[in-house]
Amino acid sequence: MKQGKQLTTGKRILRNLGWMILAGLAGGIVGYTTASFDFRGLPNGIPADSILWFTRPVLILLSILTAYFLWQARKLHTQYLAAEAMDDDLVDELYPKTFRYLEYATILYNVAISLALFNILLGAKFIIEENGATMSFPFDYAFIILMIIGQILVFKTTQKIRNYKLSAFPTVKEVKDYMYSLDEGEQQANFEQAFVIQFNLNQRILPILYLVVFFIEMVTQTNQLVAYAVILFIHAFINCMQYQMVRRYFK
Repeated sequence: MKQGKQLTTGKRILRNLGWMILAGLAGGIVGYTTASFDFRGLPNGIPADSILWFTRPVLILLSILTAYFLWQARKLHTQYLAAEAMDDDLVDELYPKTFRYLEYATILYNVAISLALFNILLGAKFIIEENGATMSFPFDYAFIILMIIGQILVFKTTQKIRNYKLSAFPTVKEVKDYMYSLDEGEQQANFEQAFVIQFNLNQRILPILYLVVFFIEMVTQTNQLVAYAVILFIHAFINCMQYQMVRRYFK
């Protein structure tokens, strides 16, 4: 098998040092910024409501774009089916466009879910007092309904375009079966991308987050045990899950 161009050991060391320096700078900036943070983890001059009024329009825009790409994917799929028996050149043009718009919609929808959860948790207020506790929720919970509808539309559109029965809330096994239903080239692209994501998380992003949390802890003089524990859990999880692959493949 032909291998790509390999970096020398010196270049690898320099590259890793570069990542560490960038992580240190990022952690220092974040730590210095958080020096004036209050107990909610936000600067005194930037209340949570101000952040929410910025992220809410972004979430609405992502939802609109998701709906637009879903509509485009469905429209192109209809045109593809109509041209399938008549115009091979048009079929070759419509086929990648249809799936490109479908994947764009899926990506934007997943980002929208992350932002919706961020808004909900940031806007929720839980106050403990001597005579009890009170909890209030922002109207961002309405986005949950929108996200549920969005998930149904995304999976129904995927089911229609890929001609594969996939439930709106699939299990892990159903997703694995779905992946193996893709053509060989798309499977290979997905597997390669999954490996790249895992590598970046394991070797770059999570180690950088450790350093960022360390600098925040150093500057603010606070114990960031929960942050370390969350990063540790994610780091350990993605590596322990490799055990299943080893057991299944090297049996």
